[in-house]
Amino acid sequence: MKKLYYTLSCLVIFSGLFNCVNTKNESLHFNETIAFEEQVDAKAQFERGLMYYWGQGTPQNYKEALKWFNKSAKQGNPDAQYVLGGMYYLGDGVQQDYVLAHMWFDLAAAQGNVKALEIMGITAQKMSPAQIEKAQNLARAQKNDPDLVR
Repeated sequence: MKKLYYTLSCLVIFSGLFNCVNTKNESLHFNETIAFEEQVDAKAQFERGLMYYWGQGTPQNYKEALKWFNKSAKQGNPDAQYVLGGMYYLGDGVQQDYVLAHMWFDLAAAQGNVKALEIMGITAQKMSPAQIEKAQNLARAQKNDPDLVR
């Protein structure tokens, strides 16, 4: 099992070096990440979400992207948290929701994501004080119980 995990790790690392340059590489990279997200690997889950979001190696599917970003974000991946904030901010594949956008940006910013901090400020300008407080409470709750927010 360790040998299989090591082999798959090498495949993902080396396929990532080529940045999914063409459709064949995108499809290969997509298929290689499947084994890793089953191992509950937050980075592989995030990458699979990106592939669904952008339609790399698979048809574009915001619903699937959201699912994989959520899995990764709930494990504390700040990049996934940032992207989820963006999806809720823009309404990409979800109903636009500034409270959830702010919450995800807050979680990413707490881990040092400077872009999330900047966008969180922009998001807050579109919100009432009560909405900001709700988002902050959700972020605190999410830190304590990652399965609390969908």
